[in-house]
Amino acid sequence: MGLSDNSGTVIAGEAMSGGYHLLGTVVMASYNEAGSIASVLEEVAQAREALELQGIALDILLVDDNSPDGTATIARDVATARGLDLEVLTGSKEGLGAALVRGFRHLEAKPGKRDFIVTLDADGQHDARQIPGLVEAFLSRGSGVMIGSRWTKGGSSPGTSRARAVLSQGGNFAFRLITGTRKVKDATTSFRVIRPEIASLFDPAKLHVDGYAFFSAFIALAQANGFPIDECPIVFRPRSAGQSKLTLKDCREFLFNLFLVRKVAKTARAQRRPMKATALLADGQRALSAVSLSVVFPAYQEEDYLPSAVTDVVTGLRQVGADFEVIVVENGSRDRTKAVADELAAMFPEVISMSHHEPDYGKALRAGLMRASKTFVVNFDVDLYDLPFAELAIAKAEKERLAIVVGSKRGAEANDTRPFIRKLVTFTFSSILKVGFGLQVSDTHGMKVLRRAQVVPIAQRCEFGTDLFDTELVLRTERAGLRTGELGVTIEEKRDARTPIVSRIVRSLKGLARLRVALWRER
Repeated sequence: MGLSDNSGTVIAGEAMSGGYHLLGTVVMASYNEAGSIASVLEEVAQAREALELQGIALDILLVDDNSPDGTATIARDVATARGLDLEVLTGSKEGLGAALVRGFRHLEAKPGKRDFIVTLDADGQHDARQIPGLVEAFLSRGSGVMIGSRWTKGGSSPGTSRARAVLSQGGNFAFRLITGTRKVKDATTSFRVIRPEIASLFDPAKLHVDGYAFFSAFIALAQANGFPIDECPIVFRPRSAGQSKLTLKDCREFLFNLFLVRKVAKTARAQRRPMKATALLADGQRALSAVSLSVVFPAYQEEDYLPSAVTDVVTGLRQVGADFEVIVVENGSRDRTKAVADELAAMFPEVISMSHHEPDYGKALRAGLMRASKTFVVNFDVDLYDLPFAELAIAKAEKERLAIVVGSKRGAEANDTRPFIRKLVTFTFSSILKVGFGLQVSDTHGMKVLRRAQVVPIAQRCEFGTDLFDTELVLRTERAGLRTGELGVTIEEKRDARTPIVSRIVRSLKGLARLRVALWRER
């Protein structure tokens, strides 16, 4: 029941024959799956029938590594009996990842356009009858990859031992932590729907990984190149035949390969970032010229960095014709920071110099918010400021009606170059906020754009200072029913941290406990 015109060319798109307007291909890699391939193809046949009712055609490419048990022969017999459009691509046994890449390259070389590719295991643990649901979610959400996930809300894995579940979820945790991939709970599964153009991203010559590392690397590269990754809950079944191929060696290789994946994904993000900035910069500049903004710089012991930071911001905002003010809030400095701020205020009419008597970042930021008079408030640090972020964040806030846009060190496309221990602390802090407080964004510290009319009344109710003020402000904003969002940013430290990491961890944990109690009391 193949879909082709008289020349044998596969037809896709609105002009597809038989009334179909979309075409997808199931790509499965197999080796010695004679005990399960028939039942898997039967379920694919049922999925195809359900999709055809929606005008979606589905064919199959089985990449078989010359299985000695006759897997390919059984597959052909089932396809003939069920009228499936099946193609078998054989080759030498080089591993699961290599087989799938071979299948992807084969599809690229074929004439005609495919709208999506489905991958799943040939061992029967993935219920192919769930394909229509995955495809529907993929199309409706505009995903780059839609993962059939065991570990997202609503997913399950009956029959999986506790040890195996812990191993899988631990592997996914390590994947997120090491590679910087965000908000993906089940990157190691093969059950997914993907855009065909993503399949071409994986170059075995640059990243030679296999097995579970292949599937996680695929997700990391897709997200690093800007494709949205979504998850749809599935039921992951026990194997219907054969034995698990997972070994201790696979686990060791998986962890080792994550560092290779991290390097390649980081390169992809770095290469993509200038292109995205160029594409979106015009929208951001239009946003800056259409609104007014107050830039707030809390400043403590910043006599060396403050002049260049303020001058850069003033010059940049003047160039785009923005209506702006820059508020420097010196707080408890013992050097010439206050004098430097006064000199900058005398030099630039847009600069306002303020002073707070005690060294407290949070109270200084709050004072700046109270003094601000423009529509948007941009929170910069003296050693971390980025006008392109402000431009894009204001455009995002306007488009999506957001009260706060956070420059996240952990968001999609973020590039955090800090030492590993600093990133681990940030990850732990953010995880506590997400689990214990229900935080909707992945970070609360650093650069932010705030809609003044909505956020200032909330800032007036905030009780905490220092580095907890940011966190309390974002949490209270979300609790008030206002929307928040984030943009991934690049973090490059210009100097060593002023507070020892251990002292900051202790202070933050104590502060979070007090904040949790304070918010509970308000219920």
